[in-house]
Amino acid sequence: MVQIKVKWGKEAYTVDIELDNSVTQLKEKLASLTSVPVAKQKLMGLKPGAKDDATLSAAGVSAGKALMMIGSADTSVPKVEAVAADDGRGGHGQTAPTSNGLNNIGNTCYMNSAIEMVRTVPEVKEAILADTPAVKNNRFLRALGELLLSLDSTREAVTPFPFWSQLITVNPTFGERSEEGHMMQHDAQEALSTMLQQLAGALPSKYARLFQGTVQQTLKCGDIPDDAGNVSSAPFAMLQCNIGGEVQTLEAGLAQSFNETFDARSDVLGREAKFTKTSRLSALPEYLFVHMVRFSWKNDIQKKAKILKPITFPITLDVAHLCTEELNKEMKPMRQTIGERRDKEVERRKRGRAEQVEPEEAVSEVVPLELHNESGYYELCGVISHKGRSSDGGHYVYWGKKGNHWLIYDDQHVAEVSEEDILRLRGVGEAHIAYVLLYRSREPTTKKPVVPF
Repeated sequence: MVQIKVKWGKEAYTVDIELDNSVTQLKEKLASLTSVPVAKQKLMGLKPGAKDDATLSAAGVSAGKALMMIGSADTSVPKVEAVAADDGRGGHGQTAPTSNGLNNIGNTCYMNSAIEMVRTVPEVKEAILADTPAVKNNRFLRALGELLLSLDSTREAVTPFPFWSQLITVNPTFGERSEEGHMMQHDAQEALSTMLQQLAGALPSKYARLFQGTVQQTLKCGDIPDDAGNVSSAPFAMLQCNIGGEVQTLEAGLAQSFNETFDARSDVLGREAKFTKTSRLSALPEYLFVHMVRFSWKNDIQKKAKILKPITFPITLDVAHLCTEELNKEMKPMRQTIGERRDKEVERRKRGRAEQVEPEEAVSEVVPLELHNESGYYELCGVISHKGRSSDGGHYVYWGKKGNHWLIYDDQHVAEVSEEDILRLRGVGEAHIAYVLLYRSREPTTKKPVVPF
């Protein structure tokens, strides 16, 4: 990594970049800093005849090199102004009503939205900064930790180039380029899954169930009378919500995913047979990710196509009906306590005055040593949305909750939105539509469990 100087009009930039990067990569980085599209940039100071696909060293760039860029910024997209932060701790203090965003370094809105979703979980930064051996030996997580610290230390947008470099190291797919040499759009859910996989192997025992739950699956052959079925358990970090057929709600899509019927070869019968697979949650994570399966492969067009139909989702999600009988028995005391607390709060609101919280209620709010959901209730705190018809095109945006505020993170542009704006992400035509949902078990600042209203 070397530093070079780039002058653009009255502005001067110091850029960190590898000399084996291409001229195009430099232009993409300059585009994120100046909003001058790559196609409109002309760089002065390169070797005569240097092409965009040439490496910077081949184009005559070396450490300390001074270049001049000519080009006009793209003003066709109106800038969204963020509301002012008031906590004095940079752009993302947990109690601040606003936040800062991430610069797009060339079709990286998919990565930015995934980063912002992980950033909503304060325990991630806490775990990374604990600096355990698992983190010290993981360059990806160190880069993520440095990025989160950078975001918290400034109100300005941050350029995630070092993290992107580590992302393509662990998954080279995200480094693919078009025939013209431009960075390609990728799937935000796949980027998020890559991040969760890296985190899973490095979280301390306290956070072993931060994202990971367990699902119990029972496989039965319908063509074999009295088949007892094969029962197995598997970990999960993200639930899938199938939205085919008549599904119109998140709950119905999850139920469809948890009760499947399909044809497969039976070793017992020696032929194709009907099978059913019933899934039930046997351990719940503190944070629940739900993937709305909107993209499916179409053989006729040889690409992924998007399901655009509206799917409603709740602010408070109850997954008790998807849990095993054993887990429901474990959750019963907490669900009863939460139900009593909800009833008292409803009465208090009716009378319009505050009430003293009884001592016995406070005892039930002790945070478990190993964080996990104890009730089956979750509160929505984040949404990645997608606009467009193709997973390798369109635009990804993140919508996250901070305190009582909902914010939209459109790359470097951040603004406050309403809960009604969030619920509209159920889908209307080709507008932004919910793709990945994030639910939490308790409010991260007070640590109080979610109470459904």
